Amino acid sequence: MSIFDKTRYIRTLFILLPLGLAFFYWGIKGLNRSIEHLPYTEGIVEKHKKRLMYFESCECDVETFLIYVKGIKSPFVTSIKKYREILDSVVIVGDSIEIWTEDFKNENQIEQVKLNGQLIIPYDKTTDLYIGLSVIGVGLIILCIFYIIKSPEDLFGKKKA
Repeated sequence: MSIFDKTRYIRTLFILLPLGLAFFYWGIKGLNRSIEHLPYTEGIVEKHKKRLMYFESCECDVETFLIYVKGIKSPFVTSIKKYREILDSVVIVGDSIEIWTEDFKNENQIEQVKLNGQLIIPYDKTTDLYIGLSVIGVGLIILCIFYIIKSPEDLFGKKKA
């Protein structure tokens, strides 16, 4: 019996089962996420522009749309083409703006925008992704538990009778 076969039970118990639990947790957490949990900023548009911006996550330059709000040093950015086009056509210096951003990075990535009280870019929660993560997590948990219960003899690498 190879080392791969001998460690199957341990890998299932300590790697696959926790991975299934993590997928399920991230899926449920994402489904429960709402716009109220995101950082919120409001103010007056000081200036806006398009430019190439370097992102470490992809190690590349991406065309972005930047919005500078009075009293806030760092700009709010979006690199999503559809959002760039919408914002470029409607944002005017001096407008009242409300911006919700991502909560897990300090790059001020735009999630939702209201301009003069009108919703311009709605919040997209990507529910399909979170439902998929939850389903994969539950499936992995069920398979792992079934294997752990039905094949305890694999813990010591014994041959099945």
